[in-house]
Amino acid sequence: MASSPPVLTPEEADHFRERLGQEATRLRGMLTSLERGLDSPDQDANEDRSAAMDEDAAAELTAQEQYGSQARDIAHSLQMVERALERLEAGTYGRCSDCGQAIPMARLEFLPTAERCVACEGRRETSHRR
Repeated sequence: MASSPPVLTPEEADHFRERLGQEATRLRGMLTSLERGLDSPDQDANEDRSAAMDEDAAAELTAQEQYGSQARDIAHSLQMVERALERLEAGTYGRCSDCGQAIPMARLEFLPTAERCVACEGRRETSHRR
């Protein structure tokens, strides 16, 4: 495939680089906070609880499972942000990974991690539902 000209001006690239960088920092902070919550001293204390406190232990386990689910979601979002930053550095950010056309700026502003134009994303979602 022939190399296409960049979709973004240098100023637009800087804008998205800053925005995505801030989002990556925010997501890393959220992951760190969740990890601290999972590694709290209360976790060891839960192992020593008596049988009369089984309900509390079950509630704690449920909370830990929820933290784990949240951590997976945040890690996935962080991965998407990091891939967008990689595309920015490679000069392919803002170009649909399927058809190669420019992704409209309004879509990038709304969803800075977008890899595809609306039409290609719609086709992809439709084919994954089958």
